Amino acid sequence: MNEFVNQLGLATACLLALVLFAPLAQAQPCVVGGVGGIDPFLGAVWAFQTQTGEHGQASIGTFVGTPKNGVGFVDVIETISTNGSVTRLAQATGRYQLYPDCSGGTLDFMWNGQAIQFEFVFLPQRTEIYMVSTSNLPTAYTMWGTAKIGGVRQCPAGTVNPLDVLNNSQWAFKTFPGYYPNGGFDGPSIGTFKLTEALNRAGVLAGVLSLSETIKNFSSSPIRLSTDSGRYSVDPDCSTGTLYVNNSYRPVQFEFVFTNASFTEMYMLAIGATDVALAGHAKRF
Repeated sequence: MNEFVNQLGLATACLLALVLFAPLAQAQPCVVGGVGGIDPFLGAVWAFQTQTGEHGQASIGTFVGTPKNGVGFVDVIETISTNGSVTRLAQATGRYQLYPDCSGGTLDFMWNGQAIQFEFVFLPQRTEIYMVSTSNLPTAYTMWGTAKIGGVRQCPAGTVNPLDVLNNSQWAFKTFPGYYPNGGFDGPSIGTFKLTEALNRAGVLAGVLSLSETIKNFSSSPIRLSTDSGRYSVDPDCSTGTLYVNNSYRPVQFEFVFTNASFTEMYMLAIGATDVALAGHAKRF
């Protein structure tokens, strides 16, 4: 009996040691390229969103880590709004560094032909980062943002019509305060929208949007539970798309990028005939 108790105690101690020291044994450094460690950016598509708030700079896009010979490079596709002047789906390059303790690192993006550097920190599981600019833009504004692993650059296998990835979906959204260079700083909004497919007047399948939103403008009374209509589109590779809201207050068109291949979250940025740098975020029910 005593021998059994001793064996049980030894087994328990061994199990406890495994539990306590396993994280230490599994801990690996972050290394660009992943040789001798891990590289969360290596070959992964990250969707990102950045903004400066009242200074009229914002962007959305995706980047992929493509290290070479131990140097971290990123392949970037981004849409940039500067005081409402929009450059869509620009292809750019950049660089990244990883801190060995995997706490974060730096990202360098090209911004309208000029480089901007971000310091970033990883969130738990290293599937999301928070970032803030540490170098000046063409103007000395501070930019901040977030990025998530799982961005989309191709449609799921078997997709017949890109509209299908959003058909019969319902979303909750928010937009951040927007900056109007010709009219000052304006307020945010929240609401929901539903996306469906229907034949248009030409008999072509099209994306239909219906929306309910509340808008708080700094210069006027809030607009509560306004109902509006619009349309949506999804690009042929399912990486991005547009939402057009025929808003009773101010019609606006957004470009969006998906943050995951399940198409359940998107970053949004106002584009088109607009004078506003307006960013937003939506999640699918």
